[in-house]
Amino acid sequence: MKKFKLGDIEKKHIFKAPPERYFDELPGIIQAQTAHKAVPKAQFRWYGVLRYALPAAAILVVVFFIGLFNQQNLGDPESLLADVPVEDLIAYLEESDVTTEELIASVEWDDVTLDFDNGLEEANILDEIELEEEEMMELFQEYNITEEYL
Repeated sequence: MKKFKLGDIEKKHIFKAPPERYFDELPGIIQAQTAHKAVPKAQFRWYGVLRYALPAAAILVVVFFIGLFNQQNLGDPESLLADVPVEDLIAYLEESDVTTEELIASVEWDDVTLDFDNGLEEANILDEIELEEEEMMELFQEYNITEEYL
């Protein structure tokens, strides 16, 4: 690479001085150039609105038809609950935070009739209890159970 000195470079004047009174007249020149330009009137452009409205409308139509075709007649809750096995219902109630008091409060007792005699005869609960004769007699005396209920 060839070495050179800054003093050897030719000096050129590339900038010219502005004409006299140029800066005094500059604001008038700028105002004259901007005053002749008409301010464009704001126009309503439909393509800007349609660009956002059409996709939103398309999504709503798709959601509507998906909901319309996927709508199933599930029926009343009682028939749905009748299809669930009793074991699954018991497991659900054991795992949930529903208390016995809340379950009893949710039943409409006007329509319910309870028949305890048939329940004991059908279930035969006493056969499943493993108690000694003495313990059984103590329980009968404690709860005032007579032989007619056995």
